[in-house]
Amino acid sequence: MRLCLILIFLLATTADIFPQIRFTASISKGDSIALENFWNSFRTSIQQKDKQELANLFKFPFYCHQCLDYVQANDSYNATVKVSKQLFLDSLYKLFFDIPNLNKLTSNIWLDTVIFHKVEEKNVKSGWTFSYAIIAPTKEYEGMQGFIYLRKRKGKYIIDGLDTVP
Repeated sequence: MRLCLILIFLLATTADIFPQIRFTASISKGDSIALENFWNSFRTSIQQKDKQELANLFKFPFYCHQCLDYVQANDSYNATVKVSKQLFLDSLYKLFFDIPNLNKLTSNIWLDTVIFHKVEEKNVKSGWTFSYAIIAPTKEYEGMQGFIYLRKRKGKYIIDGLDTVP
C-alpha cells in the first residue's frame, strides 16, 4: 500500500516535469525522438530564460508576425518581421519567454500536453507545427493563436517560422 501511494505521488508530481507529447499523424521513431529532444530543449531554455540556448533552436532568418508586438515591421509590406539572430538576441527572445505566461491555455502546454501537427506542402510532409493561445477565446472574441513551425535540419528539428491566426 505504501509503495502504491509513493508511485501515485511520483506520477502526480512529475506531470509538469515530463509533459506528454502527442502527434496528429503517424511518425517514425527517429522523428519522434528528434521532436521530443527539440521540445525538451525548447521548454528548458524558456524555463531557464537562456536566450542563447533558445537561439540555437532557430534557423535564421525567419519571419514572425507576432514579433510586431515587440519591434516594428521590417518587410516590404509592413506585415511581419524578418528576424535575424542579432535581432532575436537583442529583443525578440522575450516573446518566447513570455509564452508560458500569456494565459491559462498556454501555460497548460508547459504543464500537460503539447500536440505536434504535420505540415504538408504539395501533399508531402515538410515539417511539424505546434500552437499556443496568444489571446484565449471568450464569448465575445474568438481569440488569437500562434503557430511555431519546425523543420528537420541535419537530423534535428529547429524553428523556421511563426504565424498567427486570425
